[in-house]
This record gives sequence, structure tokens and C-alpha cells, in this order.
Amino acid sequence: GGRLRECQAAAEELEKYGVSATVADARWVKPLDEKLLSMLATDHKVLLTVEENSIGGFSAQVHQTLLEGGHLDGIGRTPLVIRSLMFPDRWIDHNQPFLQYDDAGLNANQIVAKACATLERAGIKLSEDVANDDRAVRIARA
Repeated sequence: GGRLRECQAAAEELEKYGVSATVADARWVKPLDEKLLSMLATDHKVLLTVEENSIGGFSAQVHQTLLEGGHLDGIGRTPLVIRSLMFPDRWIDHNQPFLQYDDAGLNANQIVAKACATLERAGIKLSEDVANDDRAVRIARA
């Protein structure tokens, strides 16, 4: 979608922290590629959805598909940890697009921060270099 470049930039930043991130471009919302989604859920411990929509959009469909597919149950494996980034349910003032996305939390540095927090929630430790990097600490606390 429209935040693809920001997701790719976030993935590049996460690589500096020893995190290998997969970026899957959902070019369309319907029909949802359930086979790809199942593969991603099976091969990953953490899944983030990023969209230019508010609650009830693409991420809601992803959550529902994963729930019905048993990927969130934790039966036979550690449950998938999933989080979503989307427009907040509030007015965003007119401004330059970058600043509007920043206000919404949808820019690369905010995606990295959410990824770091979600990885931590899943019990995944970042590389030792990251723990000693002031920039990484700021990102993780953002």
C-alpha cells in the first residue's frame, strides 16, 4: 500500500539491530491472500500490519483471518504476536503529508519503534549492539 516505502525503510533499519524483517506488499485488500498470510504467520513470531486506514480496515481482516485460522491460539506453537499501525480515530490537522503521517505514527521510525516493542513483547531480544545504542533505546521507548 501507500506506506510501502516507509515499511521498507523500517525493515532496513531493523536489520541494523539484527532483525530480519519481511515486507509483504498487500496490493489489494479484497480478496485477502490467505495463503500468503498463513505462510507469514507460520514462519514468523511477530506480524505488524501498516495501513492508511482507520480501525476496521485491512488489519481487521488480517486479524480475523489469523484468528479463524488458529494462528493466534498457541496450540502446538507459540502464538503469533500481532500489532497494527493505522490512522488513529481522531482528526489529523491539515499539514505536509510527512507531518500528518508522523502525527498518525505511520513513518519509518515509528514503525521501527512499534516493531521493537512488539518483538520485546514476543520475548525476542535485539542484538547486543542495539542494547548499547542510545538511538535504539530512544526508538524502543518511543
